Amino acid sequence: MEIKGLGSEIVECSRIGKMIKQHGELFLTRVYSERELLFCQRRTRALEYFSAFWAVKEATLKSMGYAGQGMPRTLVEVVINTDPRPLVLLHGSAKLLARTAGVADFIASLAHCRAYASATVIAIESGNARANVQ
Repeated sequence: MEIKGLGSEIVECSRIGKMIKQHGELFLTRVYSERELLFCQRRTRALEYFSAFWAVKEATLKSMGYAGQGMPRTLVEVVINTDPRPLVLLHGSAKLLARTAGVADFIASLAHCRAYASATVIAIESGNARANVQ
């Protein structure tokens, strides 16, 4: 397993809350997949989860060397199932970016409290069973 990149992001939850308040459904559907929306909306502290998922998306792109505008954030999807580790799935041009960067998988960690959310993502070149870039 070779580390191809590292990305981290921290965001104020109030910043994401402001975007949701100002732009509502338009913001939510431009940033989050349907599965992410359902997951976050079902949480007691939904804003913290929306913020943490934002941070994972940004950290994932940074881990592949991409920190610019233009990549739809819905193409980076965060999934939390029974495994406490978040799973990062890529779609469309984000998947192409990963292939170009030689990235086969991600190890992601997120944290949040009422004020901040953060994420760290390691991009790896690997053939393991959790590979999400095919």
